[in-house]
Amino acid sequence: MTLVGAALESILWSLVAPAIFIPAIVLGWLARGFWVVIFGAVVIAGANIVMSLAETLPRGAERVFWLAPLGVVAPLVIGSAVFLLRRWLTSRDQAAPGSIGPRLVRCLIGLVLGGVIGFGIGLGVGLAVIVIGGVANQAGGASALVVFVFVFPGILIGMIVGAIIGWVRSRRV
Repeated sequence: MTLVGAALESILWSLVAPAIFIPAIVLGWLARGFWVVIFGAVVIAGANIVMSLAETLPRGAERVFWLAPLGVVAPLVIGSAVFLLRRWLTSRDQAAPGSIGPRLVRCLIGLVLGGVIGFGIGLGVGLAVIVIGGVANQAGGASALVVFVFVFPGILIGMIVGAIIGWVRSRRV
């Protein structure tokens, strides 16, 4: 594997690693300023590097330490997105909500559309990881990886985001 492939694989894997995206989501939601997101992303990346040093590598493998700064990319992207989403959601005017029926319908439409879009994005990212990472397809392992690591979380995240957007956008009607 080339170093560029290793760098791309490192970034893609860290975007879906629960040890990175869960703290990054919490960080982005609770941060008071953008500097907190930046500092928190560096702390999350540093903790991830320290935890990875405890793992043993397969025979013949070596650590590429100059790729370590790329570990900041995933928590910074996720934390920034959640931080901006929170700011956007709280900055909307809090007018009196309309009838609950149309809001629920728009929420359900957002839920379905978000699930479909999340499926597509998860499938695309999963296939990109398979192609870039050169994962061997032994007994369907590559397809199971795509489905369980990328497609299912993509569908769930898409459904949640779609429902939230449908609910918030129906506030203006």
